[in-house]
Amino acid sequence: MSQLKINNWITLGIKTSCKHKRELFLLTRNSNNLALKHYYIGNVIKEAKTMTLNKRISKSNNKTKTTWNIINELLGKQQFMLDIQRLTIEGTYLTSQHDIADAFNKYFSTMIDKKKQ
Repeated sequence: MSQLKINNWITLGIKTSCKHKRELFLLTRNSNNLALKHYYIGNVIKEAKTMTLNKRISKSNNKTKTTWNIINELLGKQQFMLDIQRLTIEGTYLTSQHDIADAFNKYFSTMIDKKKQ
């Protein structure tokens, strides 16, 4: 038996909006009325996207970063994160992520010490 998910946060206003949106979708799908399609695409979908993005930003701990991530997503830019798989230091190969991080920490901490002298 499947469990029914109860969403207490769904208000009467949300239910009404969902019903209206569904009616608009069915009308635009079965109609050649360009004004109706423009209204549906231009207003309903745009407003839904705006509300979703605003909610994402408002819930974020780092609003600036979240805003830039959204901008880059909308522009189609992707950030690629590459893990360093292997590092060679003076002929020694490091493959453990922990060892690689330690090597970077040691290198940069000695650079700071050299700058102070």
